Amino acid sequence: MSKYSEEFKLKIVKEHKETHIGAESLQRKYGVYHSQIEQWIAQFELTGTFTKPTAPQIKSHFI
Repeated sequence: MSKYSEEFKLKIVKEHKETHIGAESLQRKYGVYHSQIEQWIAQFELTGTFTKPTAPQIKSHFI
């Protein structure tokens, strides 16, 4: 489960798009690291959605 809801992410991305507020200003407003906000913006611009986090794959090798 993601730490932030899709609705919350979309709210921040839309605010960025509509007001041209930078990620660092949004960080101060919402308490989310600007690098995370930048990732959400890029992801949404590329795919129109947010990808779900994936669990790490554990590979086992048998000899």
